[in-house]
Amino acid sequence: ILEQMYYDILQESPNKRCHLEGAWTNIPRALREQEGVEDLYLRPELPFYAVQYIIADQETWLTHFNRFFPPEVPRWAGQNFGKCRYYHSYLDLVRRLPRHRLQLVRAELRLKFDAMVWIPCTESDRMWSTR
Repeated sequence: ILEQMYYDILQESPNKRCHLEGAWTNIPRALREQEGVEDLYLRPELPFYAVQYIIADQETWLTHFNRFFPPEVPRWAGQNFGKCRYYHSYLDLVRRLPRHRLQLVRAELRLKFDAMVWIPCTESDRMWSTR
């Protein structure tokens, strides 16, 4: 699930105003599968032509984690999340696992998530905030 998430985040990175101009990521489409791995998120160098960023406090980081890995199946996946294979695989686990097992899975995912240096700034309805 995590390996797929690393790729999916990069794959869903926002496009410039005109979609013909391509995505804001400076990683060419042909290299995204190769580059969309854990190491990309452990480095402070952001793979974009331009970014806005915030340094998240613990509460904000937890909010983002809960959007990437919700404790229950949400009514709506939100923009970008619904297109991500990792997200559908994770939600399958949420549906199948008893609550105590899901808590264990989420705890392990949280350890890996907390090791990441950067993630998209999510909003309640989308993976990437572009406002």
